[in-house]
Amino acid sequence: MQRFHEPIRGIGLRRQLKRLGFTVYLIDEYLTSQVCPKCSRRSLEHIGYVSNPRPFRDGQVRRWGQVHCQTCPASPNVRRTWNRDLMATLNMTIILLFHRFGLGRPLVYSRGQHHNV
Repeated sequence: MQRFHEPIRGIGLRRQLKRLGFTVYLIDEYLTSQVCPKCSRRSLEHIGYVSNPRPFRDGQVRRWGQVHCQTCPASPNVRRTWNRDLMATLNMTIILLFHRFGLGRPLVYSRGQHHNV
């Protein structure tokens, strides 16, 4: 901890959970917001542009929070839409379940794997 800086959030919580006897795991979040949890592919596309929310600026800005999956349609003519935060949470749950069952980290979320599995 440095002077005039607040402590890093989460460290105190982790220490408290360890003191209470819980096992604490840290998950590497690599690629969790870039892989579709339904089909396990990196085939996501940004939804596009929306009007600029700032009243003094004109034009369009990119919408970063939502993406379409190109490979797993929700219905015949509609692509599945994901919120990036929800997608990351579901992918971290998948990683946790793989570790819990002794299968290790899935290859899709591993570093050094730059292909669609």
